[in-house]
Amino acid sequence: YLGNNEESDGLTMLMPEVDLNEAISWREFGIATRAAAEREAGRELSEAEESSFWMNKAVDFIVNNPGKFLDLIWRKTVYLVAGLENSDNLDIYYQRNLSRILSLTLWKVDGWFYFPFGLILPLALIGIFAYRARWRDLLPLYLFLIAYIPTIVLFLVTARHRLPLVPFLIILASAAVVAMVKRIGIQSVLQWATVFILGLGALYFFNKTYYELAVGSVFQVHFNNGIRLEATGDLPGAEREYLEADRQYPYSPTLVNNLGFVQYRLGKIEQARACYNRGLALDSTYAPLYNNLGLIVMDEKQYDSALTLFRKALKLYDPAATLPNELGQVCVNMADLYEIMGQPDSAGAAYREAMTVAPSLARAFTRAAAFYARQGEFELCDSLYKEGQKRYDLSAIDHFNWGLSFFNRKEYANGIWHMEAALDRNPGMYQAWYTIGWAYYQVGEPRDSINQFLDRALEIDSAYQPALDLKSVIEQRGF
Repeated sequence: YLGNNEESDGLTMLMPEVDLNEAISWREFGIATRAAAEREAGRELSEAEESSFWMNKAVDFIVNNPGKFLDLIWRKTVYLVAGLENSDNLDIYYQRNLSRILSLTLWKVDGWFYFPFGLILPLALIGIFAYRARWRDLLPLYLFLIAYIPTIVLFLVTARHRLPLVPFLIILASAAVVAMVKRIGIQSVLQWATVFILGLGALYFFNKTYYELAVGSVFQVHFNNGIRLEATGDLPGAEREYLEADRQYPYSPTLVNNLGFVQYRLGKIEQARACYNRGLALDSTYAPLYNNLGLIVMDEKQYDSALTLFRKALKLYDPAATLPNELGQVCVNMADLYEIMGQPDSAGAAYREAMTVAPSLARAFTRAAAFYARQGEFELCDSLYKEGQKRYDLSAIDHFNWGLSFFNRKEYANGIWHMEAALDRNPGMYQAWYTIGWAYYQVGEPRDSINQFLDRALEIDSAYQPALDLKSVIEQRGF
């Protein structure tokens, strides 16, 4: 269906049911397409049923749009024989910079010559012609080519899909070279001139770029690098990669949004705001930009404006083509805002909406749990943390907040257990060291037991006032 629908171009993954922007991962794509199929079917689907669902949609498109289908087949056949290696989510030619072997075995002169496919295919055709009398001997090779080529043309033409052809074409290309060497001194000058002219024509035809095939994807390489570095916490590195991607192609609202969010996390607020505004100029309907701009406005305590931006984001998100977690995150942001505005009922409703629309978004459950702890609803708090725990390994801050809820209930043993879990994940969390010491103080532990935790907190932050104050109290009271 990806290769045969109203939006297909034969080169990359496109479908009207899901917004396949540059940032979506393969895992998210699988989740989104499953959700889209189940929405349209009106029920949960097994993997086999989901597969049949999309296959049937592809068949429906082909039957109802024969003209467009044949045009797609023609385009993909042209892409198949063109020398350029098309990569839909990276640039294989860019990878030459990272590998000496690849730099020797893969290269191009744009618009003129693409090695190796632009040479192998013309030679392979010559090999087929030269050894036409031995077709029975070569039948297994031909059967593979005949069977495999339709699987590319009916799907998408990319370098990775076309690659299995190359070893077989190399055999035929080598045969062509052998055949020509054997005929040296046998053919006349006129015959060689004819072969030379036909060869040049074939090289020109198979090395020409057609339709959108010449569009490069260096942009996607840097964008992918930015996503990877952002995920690993290297925000300066992510910013550099996003800026380079933006230099390659400054028209992607998805990229501009990612760049702005990294700059926001780096504290470059005005640069982030400029990115979001530029993104809106590129696409005023791109919902994530409104959500992220709302975060800046909320930090500036312009709460009504922030609420307007969050609501605008929710209005623009198309539930039928949006990843549920994106919708859920906007709801979480709105819940945070409502709590700041002193509207706990609205905050609770927003958290419930987040957990409903994005049941896989662990953050929605853990943030809601912390909210209900602050409201004193500890039973609900515990149940939500447990739900979040089913979805991912709770972070240090999750265990810290859960531990605080137990301290508020004076259940110090449970609270200490969660603080220790937080420190297992982040030994530098000085607040957790302090709170363990505070809990020991509350239950009357001796001075040395308390101070070992306060001292650990002060080793990390010597100016942490709560730890300094508690040490002072302990000294005065002579624990």
